[in-house]
Amino acid sequence: MTEAILFALFSVSAIVFAFNVVFRKNPVHCALFLVCVLLSLSGMFILLNAAFIAAIQILIYAGAIMVLFLFVVMLLNVKGETPLLTPGAAKGFGFFFALIAFAELLWTVLTRGGAEGTPEQAVVLPPGFG
Repeated sequence: MTEAILFALFSVSAIVFAFNVVFRKNPVHCALFLVCVLLSLSGMFILLNAAFIAAIQILIYAGAIMVLFLFVVMLLNVKGETPLLTPGAAKGFGFFFALIAFAELLWTVLTRGGAEGTPEQAVVLPPGFG
């Protein structure tokens, strides 16, 4: 029961922090929220009994690489960006590409059919393999 509660806590916090990474305007805040996402994911790895992967993720990604990201962001001193498109044109392009993606998904589903036929037999490996 405790693992389910902790998993829900880590997953909800990872999703909330990920939305903050995407929607924040300040790049330093985005990088810090990305560190929080990585820490939440390492908590999930610990719940999956993968402590080594969790430790490596904290040391390598949340530690070294995010420090490098923050250093570059602060070194560049990004003030703001000039938009290439007006907001209406950007929404139009987004809608157009979403429509294309949906049409491609629909075409794939309609032309590929279901799982008809007999399934293939699983390959049995010899006893000493691996």
